[in-house]
Amino acid sequence: MNTLIERIPLVDEVAYAAAQDAYDGKTKPRGSLGRLEALGCRIAAIRGAVPATLEAAVVVAAADHGVAAEGVSAYPQEVTAQMVLNFAAGGAAINVLARQAGARLIVVDAGVAVPVEHELVRPLRLGPGTANIAVGPAMTVGLATLGIESGVRLAEELADEGVDVVALGEMGIGNTTSASALAARLLGVEPALVCGRGTGLDDEGVSRKIAAPATRSTCSRSSEASRSRFSRASRSAVPRGTSSSCSTASSPAQRRSSQWRSRLTRREP
Repeated sequence: MNTLIERIPLVDEVAYAAAQDAYDGKTKPRGSLGRLEALGCRIAAIRGAVPATLEAAVVVAAADHGVAAEGVSAYPQEVTAQMVLNFAAGGAAINVLARQAGARLIVVDAGVAVPVEHELVRPLRLGPGTANIAVGPAMTVGLATLGIESGVRLAEELADEGVDVVALGEMGIGNTTSASALAARLLGVEPALVCGRGTGLDDEGVSRKIAAPATRSTCSRSSEASRSRFSRASRSAVPRGTSSSCSTASSPAQRRSSQWRSRLTRREP
């Protein structure tokens, strides 16, 4: 992981400024494209130059979540594989969006419970889904690292094929429960504040969803070990004379987290 982090270059501030100048030179009020301008500038800074055009791809990674066994979704786990086949057949909303954007759609089986065999589905499986976070950690740090490395290899492959920018998506029954567990842990809030109805849960289903992540226990045990490992890796990649964003109590990431906690706490019932 250290080697991977060290391969990531710093952003090019000159390219960022050049992109902003290009936007400002258009016949429009400055900043009128809002966040779209900031995103364009960031892409230029990451790539090191202002691109004339960008060849785009949408990568949708599908996998199953063990927590689905807790009844946290309105649909059975088998729907994950069915949706992957629908992506491959061109019948899902993301197919329409990708076509409208002129982007390629890359469908990945990252760990569907039953392997999806289709010529348009790339098998990058980490296994038959994750473990159930209601009874223990979803995966080991080693397996999570393998997933990151698999994503890096796919990105390199797409770059070799001429892809310049990638949009990421995921699919898997139980996915919003896993996402809620992570959000609750990272934001330091109660699961009830970040759990919704997903694909149409009733009140009883939402209650199961709130209880299932066991954020106070299993997430704590697994994330502390993971955060320690990844924090050490991140700090080792920071050049001397600079500070890691994770190393101070008043880092931008922590300030944003505090702001989100405040917004969530104030949210109307």
